[in-house]
Amino acid sequence: PPDTFADYIQTTVGFITKRFKKSQDSYNIFFYHFDDKVAAKLMPRYPTSPFYVGYNIRLMSTNFEDVCEALRKSIQE
Repeated sequence: PPDTFADYIQTTVGFITKRFKKSQDSYNIFFYHFDDKVAAKLMPRYPTSPFYVGYNIRLMSTNFEDVCEALRKSIQE
Protein backbone atom coordinates (compact mmCIF):
# COMPACT_ATOMS: atom_id res chain seq x y z
CA PRO A 1 0.00 0.00 0.00
CA PRO A 2 1.14 3.57 -0.63
CA ASP A 3 2.75 5.21 2.35
CA THR A 4 4.31 8.41 1.06
CA PHE A 5 2.97 11.45 -0.74
CA ALA A 6 4.83 10.42 -3.91
CA ASP A 7 3.33 6.90 -3.72
CA TYR A 8 -0.19 8.34 -3.58
CA ILE A 9 0.55 10.58 -6.55
CA GLN A 10 2.00 7.66 -8.52
CA THR A 11 -1.02 5.48 -7.72
CA THR A 12 -3.41 8.24 -8.81
CA VAL A 13 -1.51 8.80 -12.06
CA GLY A 14 -1.73 5.06 -12.75
CA PHE A 15 -5.47 5.20 -12.18
CA ILE A 16 -5.88 8.17 -14.52
CA THR A 17 -3.74 6.72 -17.30
CA LYS A 18 -5.01 3.12 -17.22
CA ARG A 19 -8.50 2.90 -15.77
CA PHE A 20 -10.59 5.32 -17.80
CA LYS A 21 -12.68 3.96 -20.70
CA LYS A 22 -10.82 6.24 -23.07
CA SER A 23 -7.02 6.00 -23.00
CA GLN A 24 -5.65 8.90 -21.01
CA ASP A 25 -1.99 9.77 -21.44
CA SER A 26 -2.15 13.33 -20.18
CA TYR A 27 -2.99 14.83 -16.82
CA ASN A 28 -2.52 18.02 -14.87
CA ILE A 29 -1.16 18.10 -11.34
CA PHE A 30 -1.81 21.01 -9.01
CA PHE A 31 -0.16 21.60 -5.66
CA TYR A 32 -1.76 23.61 -2.88
CA HIS A 33 -0.26 24.82 0.39
CA PHE A 34 -2.45 24.56 3.49
CA ASP A 35 -0.73 25.87 6.62
CA ASP A 36 2.30 23.58 6.93
CA LYS A 37 0.97 20.90 4.57
CA VAL A 38 0.92 20.37 0.81
CA ALA A 39 -2.02 18.87 -1.07
CA ALA A 40 -2.03 17.62 -4.65
CA LYS A 41 -4.89 17.47 -7.15
CA LEU A 42 -4.53 15.37 -10.29
CA MET A 43 -6.97 15.83 -13.15
CA PRO A 44 -7.16 13.99 -16.46
CA ARG A 45 -6.52 16.36 -19.35
CA TYR A 46 -8.84 16.00 -22.28
CA PRO A 47 -8.36 17.75 -25.64
CA THR A 48 -10.71 20.58 -24.74
CA SER A 49 -10.65 24.28 -25.41
CA PRO A 50 -9.41 26.46 -22.53
CA PHE A 51 -12.54 28.57 -23.06
CA TYR A 52 -14.69 25.57 -22.21
CA VAL A 53 -12.58 24.53 -19.22
CA GLY A 54 -12.37 28.03 -17.76
CA TYR A 55 -15.62 29.65 -18.81
CA ASN A 56 -17.89 26.83 -20.07
CA ILE A 57 -17.91 28.42 -23.55
CA ARG A 58 -17.89 25.96 -26.44
CA LEU A 59 -16.00 27.00 -29.55
CA MET A 60 -18.91 25.96 -31.77
CA SER A 61 -21.64 27.05 -29.40
CA THR A 62 -25.26 26.56 -30.45
CA ASN A 63 -26.42 29.19 -27.97
CA PHE A 64 -23.94 31.92 -28.85
CA GLU A 65 -26.25 34.83 -27.99
CA ASP A 66 -27.04 33.35 -24.56
CA VAL A 67 -23.34 32.90 -23.85
CA CYS A 68 -22.62 36.49 -24.90
CA GLU A 69 -25.38 37.83 -22.66
CA ALA A 70 -24.19 35.77 -19.69
CA LEU A 71 -20.62 37.00 -20.25
CA ARG A 72 -21.82 40.63 -20.44
CA LYS A 73 -23.71 40.24 -17.16
CA SER A 74 -20.75 38.67 -15.38
CA ILE A 75 -18.45 41.48 -16.56
CA GLN A 76 -20.86 44.16 -15.33
CA GLU A 77 -21.11 42.63 -11.83
